[in-house]
Amino acid sequence: MKKQRTMKDILTEKFEEACKSGVQFEGDIQNIDFFKTFSKAELKKQMFKSLGCNVCMLSHNGSVLIIFAIPIRSAVEGDENRHVSERMMDIVKTIEDCFVTVDSMTAQEVKEDKIIYLTILKKLEV
Repeated sequence: MKKQRTMKDILTEKFEEACKSGVQFEGDIQNIDFFKTFSKAELKKQMFKSLGCNVCMLSHNGSVLIIFAIPIRSAVEGDENRHVSERMMDIVKTIEDCFVTVDSMTAQEVKEDKIIYLTILKKLEV
């Protein structure tokens, strides 16, 4: 019987892939074009689904940039009645369990996309 992988296992595996892949985020970390970034991540096989969100991980200046695209209205069964802030806190808890610390975490709502982008920067240890 195949062992069920936990979200922590998946995030750790994808983080290690991002470190090794060399797929770079090119742009201003304070002014991210989310559509372009997710399109590039999908093209380079660096995007995946997790916790009802699209997630991408890319290298950026000795760090890994992790972006969660959190839909304001969840389509995941069981999450329909949960407020987006509750789902965001679940993601933050999972990130803390996986990485213990991160160097930067910001949330930005894009009303026309009906998505909140949670952007996380984790520096690589030398």
